[in-house]
Amino acid sequence: MKIGENKALVKADIEDRKITIAIDGVEHTRRDALSAIRYQLDEIHDSIKGLNPEKYVPVPGAPDADPLEYETLLMMEREGIETTHVKSGRKLIAINVSQMLNGVESEYQRQQYGNVTNINIGGNVSISTIIVGGENEIKK
Repeated sequence: MKIGENKALVKADIEDRKITIAIDGVEHTRRDALSAIRYQLDEIHDSIKGLNPEKYVPVPGAPDADPLEYETLLMMEREGIETTHVKSGRKLIAINVSQMLNGVESEYQRQQYGNVTNINIGGNVSISTIIVGGENEIKK
């Protein structure tokens, strides 16, 4: 689908029960496209009684690292924790908390709306796990 000047690919993997969303386009407008998709997913999830998805952020540049829980990243930011470490393969890498969150929504949006979280990259609907993140480019 096309959102503004961006192209979005929304892919459902029924076997893994994941939804993957990738966005390709103008860098400064990709987050807006993600926001539109997150809004639609929030609407869908709000319509399903008892569904309480967990949200995760993939670690940029570290495909071997487990995604980090979005709510935990928000708590770290509120507590003033600037970096955290994650295991990627056989090494430990430092991650900037604010930069990870900025891939999902701007600092202004986080301050404006507090703990409002959105869904944007993929997830496991059966156990309500949703992955959120800023590595939102379609890889060719």
